[in-house]
Amino acid sequence: MEWLLNGGDQTAYDSWKLLQEEYDPKPFSPIETALLTEAIIKIEEVIKVTRLKLDISQKARLIARVYEECRGNFQKPTHKLVQRILLLVD
Repeated sequence: MEWLLNGGDQTAYDSWKLLQEEYDPKPFSPIETALLTEAIIKIEEVIKVTRLKLDISQKARLIARVYEECRGNFQKPTHKLVQRILLLVD
């Protein structure tokens, strides 16, 4: 049965060991919930003021980009930042 799964070259244990070496259970750092909340609040404000209609995937990408930009540059989300990133959301 193992030769069907592994092509006969590796045992199940060898395959498992290889997967363990490649798997990193913590590839991402934890989310900063306060920053994420601030980003969502600013985004909602801009959407309300500009009366934009974003579908859920556009909104999710916008939230992710604003959050990443703020976290990477150690800044708080602003209306100007949200509007600038809105131009990038497709």
